[in-house]
Amino acid sequence: MDFGKTETITRNGGKRMSADEFDVATAEDEADRATEEATEEATEEATEEATEEAPEEAPEEATEEDKKKVAKKAKKVAKKAKSSEKEADRKKPKSTSGTGKRGRPKKEPREKMIDSMCKLAKISEIPPLVSLFRSKGGANETMKIKDIAIFTTNSPGDNNKKDGEFIDELAKECSLRNSIHLSAEVGFKHAKKVAVQILEAGRIYMPIMVAKLTDGTQNVECWTGRHRLAALGILYGPEAEVPVVVESMSTQEARDACVYANNARIVRAFEKIEHKAVKAAEGQLPSELKRDELYKRMVNIKSDVPSFCMTSVLMSKVKRKISGKDINLILDFKVSTKGTRGDGSLMMDGSLNGFFKAAMSDWSTEMDINEFDLEMQKQINYLNALVESLQEQEGFVSKQQLGAKPLVAIGLLYPKLSLAAGDTAEPADYANLLAEKLVEMGDIGRNTSESVKDELVRHIKKKCN
Repeated sequence: MDFGKTETITRNGGKRMSADEFDVATAEDEADRATEEATEEATEEATEEATEEAPEEAPEEATEEDKKKVAKKAKKVAKKAKSSEKEADRKKPKSTSGTGKRGRPKKEPREKMIDSMCKLAKISEIPPLVSLFRSKGGANETMKIKDIAIFTTNSPGDNNKKDGEFIDELAKECSLRNSIHLSAEVGFKHAKKVAVQILEAGRIYMPIMVAKLTDGTQNVECWTGRHRLAALGILYGPEAEVPVVVESMSTQEARDACVYANNARIVRAFEKIEHKAVKAAEGQLPSELKRDELYKRMVNIKSDVPSFCMTSVLMSKVKRKISGKDINLILDFKVSTKGTRGDGSLMMDGSLNGFFKAAMSDWSTEMDINEFDLEMQKQINYLNALVESLQEQEGFVSKQQLGAKPLVAIGLLYPKLSLAAGDTAEPADYANLLAEKLVEMGDIGRNTSESVKDELVRHIKKKCN
C-alpha cells in the first residue's frame, strides 16, 4: 500500500511533477494517441465501404420506381457507415488517463476508504495529526507507529473481506509483533470504527500506553490503545509519529497490564445508552428535556427504539397523564447496570434491552409519543406481572428464567399476546401461565429464543382452549 511516498520528475519543458502526476500525464498522452488512431481507422473503413457500395445516381430518364430503389440503397449504405463508426467507437481503448466517467480523478481504494470514514464522521477531510493529540502532556515520548508492536500476526485481516487488505498491508509495514496480547488481534472493523470516532471527536482523549520490554522480544509493545494506533496508521500511514507513554516492564507485567485494562474497562449496554441519550439531549440529562423532544431526537429508526425504552425506565422514571390515564413507566424490580446480580438485581441491562427490541417490533415512524407511551405502559405492566409471578414459583432462578434469550422470547411473544387479548384483556393477564411454564422448562439459558417462544405459545394454547 502506498502511504504517500512520492518522487519528483521533470517533464514538458522542465515542469516539476510528482511520480503520480507523471504517470497520469503519460497515460493521458497514450490514450489520446490510441483514440486518434482508432477514429482515423474507423473513418477510413466507413469511407471505403460507403464508396464501394454507394449506388450510382439514377439517370434522368429513370422511372419513379428506379429512383426509389436508388434512394433506398443509398439510405442502407449510410446506415451501414454509421454502424461502422459506432463499432469503431466501441473498440476504442478505455481511458487510462486516471479520470473516471465524469472526468474526476480516480481514487485509490485507500483514499475511498478514508473518504467513507470522513463521511461517517461528517467532516470533509482528515485533520492534521498533531491536532488530535492536543493536551497530551502526560506523553513522555514520540514514536513512529511502525516502531510499536501492534499486531500479533502477519495477516490480521479477514481474508474473505476486501477491507481486510488494508489492515494486512499496515501489518506488513509495522513488522514488529505484539507478544503481550497473545491471541487477541486488532481487526479492521473495530479499527475503522475507532478511526471514525477519532475523526468525529477531532481528538484522542486517552493516552496510548506502551511497554518497553526488559525481556522476551525486548520490543516496544502497546498494551492499551492498539486500535487507536491501527486507526491512525490507516489514516496517516505507518511513518506518522504519535505521542505515547512509555514504561519499562517485563513481559509478564505487560500482560498483567493488558488484562487489567480490558477487565477494568468493560462498556455495559446501559453505559452506551446513557451516552446516546445525553448526546441526543445535547449535554443535558434526559430527565431535563421534554419527553416529546427527547423522543424526536433519539428515535429516528426502529433500531433506536430499545435505547429510548431503556432511557425511559432507567434514567427518566416517566410519570405523566395521557387523556386522564396515568402513565408510570417504572419497573417493580431491580435491573443491574454493573454486570452482576450481586446487588439483588433480577435482570441484566443487556437482557432488558433485548426484551424491548423484540416487544417493540411493531413500532413505526407514524407513532407519536403518546401512542408510544401507552404501548410501553402495557409492556411494563406485562413485564412487572411476569417477574412477580416468577418470584412466587418454586424453583425460580433469575439467571435462568430472566436471562438474555428467555427475555427475547418473552418479548417476541408480547405482540401475539397483545393481539390475542384484544380490547378486553392485556398481555399481563397471561403472566401466571408464562411463569409456570418458564420454571417448568428449567435451565433454558442455552435454548434459542424462538424455541422458548414456540414452547410458551403451545402451553398457552393448551391452557386456554
